[in-house]
Amino acid sequence: MAHPLIALRAGENVCTVSAQHGAIMSWRCAGHEVLASSSTEDDPKSFACFVMAPFANRIAHGAFSFDGRPIALPTMQDVNRFDEPHALHGQAWRGEWRTETHSATSAVLVFDGGGDSWPWLYRVRQYIALTPHGLQIELEFENRANETAPASIGLHPSFRADAATPLCLQASTSLHMNGPTLTVSEGPIGPAHDFATPRPVAGSGLDHCYGGWAGVARLGALEIAATGCDYLHLYAPRQREQVALEPQTAPPNAPHHPGGSRFQRLAPGQRLTIGMKLKIRHA
Repeated sequence: MAHPLIALRAGENVCTVSAQHGAIMSWRCAGHEVLASSSTEDDPKSFACFVMAPFANRIAHGAFSFDGRPIALPTMQDVNRFDEPHALHGQAWRGEWRTETHSATSAVLVFDGGGDSWPWLYRVRQYIALTPHGLQIELEFENRANETAPASIGLHPSFRADAATPLCLQASTSLHMNGPTLTVSEGPIGPAHDFATPRPVAGSGLDHCYGGWAGVARLGALEIAATGCDYLHLYAPRQREQVALEPQTAPPNAPHHPGGSRFQRLAPGQRLTIGMKLKIRHA
């Protein structure tokens, strides 16, 4: 089913946004598709860039406790999305957004959530703007509950990349996950996950998170700069010419980190903000 789309343009820089899903469906700069564009508006996981909130990435089996309160979130198996036994990417990516305002080059979209399996009410405000050679996103998460609430947020952009496109990023730690249980251990970055020296990654099947991320990365001619995000998740699906680079405030399975919960604790009315700037670097 087709849903309202917002078309943003700044010169040869064109972006299409789904007003209903609060997601970027495509971004074309100087005639080149930069994002791995969505093939359908009915499958949120295929969106070119979407918001992760009130938690980013996964929570093992959808279960955790916060200040002694047990929380049970629906897993992807529960919502019949795919064979995923964990809670994934929060609620905003599958929720109904509204448009607060938009112009020829920018849009502000809002999502209100919580008060359900995630008991704390919250609001997410997303600002998307184009410049002649780039794309900027700012994300603001507000705790609208009358008590302290946990939160982690992030962005999930997927970029076009072929087998020769080099990736460069710097971080201080590597997070290793046991797939079935999502047990996380954090330690030094090994050779298989080291991209301090640029090298290709597309099609490798790598699914990995980095801590102490410097906030910058390069994928071919694309420069990625993020603020407020100590973690970057990298996903390069096998036999596909795309790479997801996901800036986020916390690692996967944040409430079960061996060093203690990595959720932010937000007082009533407190806000958590992040930003991401994408720019094509010209030779």
